[in-house]
Amino acid sequence: MTLRNAFTEEEWTDVVLGPMLASFALTAADPSGLLGVIRESSAAARAMDAARTDGDPLTDAVMETYDTPEGQGTVRDTIADMVRGRSPDDATADAIARISRVSRLLDRKEIDAAVYRDWLRSIGRAVAEASREGGFLGFGGEKISEQERRTLADLDAALSNGIG
Repeated sequence: MTLRNAFTEEEWTDVVLGPMLASFALTAADPSGLLGVIRESSAAARAMDAARTDGDPLTDAVMETYDTPEGQGTVRDTIADMVRGRSPDDATADAIARISRVSRLLDRKEIDAAVYRDWLRSIGRAVAEASREGGFLGFGGEKISEQERRTLADLDAALSNGIG
């Protein structure tokens, strides 16, 4: 039985969404304008791509799914639905709650997900550090805003099964 077969279609979709949810949560936590979103998206892409060399079966399977047109469409549509008509705070809270559910799911399935969880943490950290917050035209501001620090802590708690 392959790792993918351990999940229902809906469960697998949730696991595949994890990396984008981590990225999205940090971007929505403290929106930083168009240039900031571009920097944060690039940082997320690099952090996601790093999983290709870790040799972990779960992250490998997630990236294989993400690389398909169907996987990309599901991620795109889910994130679009999350933001439609919602405040950034609500969308961030929803992303963190979904990550918490995925973390608990992996525990129930008794799947070794330490690398996956660390991967999501690294994606969140990369996004938070990608753009200075509170400055003007890229000058001043802080590397990680207070909202991003709180969201990183929430992400860590969700991945440690401390939320939800």
